[in-house]
Amino acid sequence: MENICAICHKKGLGCCLFKKNSDSQQIGIFIDDINKIANFLKVEMEYFVAKDEINDYLKDFLLSTPYPLFDKIFHNNIRYKLKTVDEKCIFLTDKGCELPLNIRPLFCRVYPFWPSKNFQHIYVLSSSDCLAQEKSTLKWEIVNNHFNYSKEYLVNLFFEMKTSGDNHISALSTKP
Repeated sequence: MENICAICHKKGLGCCLFKKNSDSQQIGIFIDDINKIANFLKVEMEYFVAKDEINDYLKDFLLSTPYPLFDKIFHNNIRYKLKTVDEKCIFLTDKGCELPLNIRPLFCRVYPFWPSKNFQHIYVLSSSDCLAQEKSTLKWEIVNNHFNYSKEYLVNLFFEMKTSGDNHISALSTKP
């Protein structure tokens, strides 16, 4: 069975595409993710990372959502994100993401799922660009049938995100 994300991108949809008329939003990546990818590819972060400043309006909106960790990824209104080429992620190919699953940024691995503030519940982010959501009515059906994730695996990723978020703030706070 072909991966749901590969099917989605073949249809011109997907979370790795950032078209002007899409509701996909590039969230950002943690310093831990940047280091993991750079070490794997044996390149400097400038090859695949862009840095920008987000405005207060976007940050305030994201912080008003029930999803934790946005305050960490946008520390001091700075966002590190994967570069894009032709309105798509630099790592997206015709066959899907060229990075192995364990090397991909945490936000990429958990999408379209998100933890509640207390990490006790899992939400499915709403996106018209996600084929997995269109094909399923229950969130665990999406997890089991389309991503082959166990609940434990997903919860562990959320806790890894929390740790990476703390590391992110620490790293950025010590930079001159």
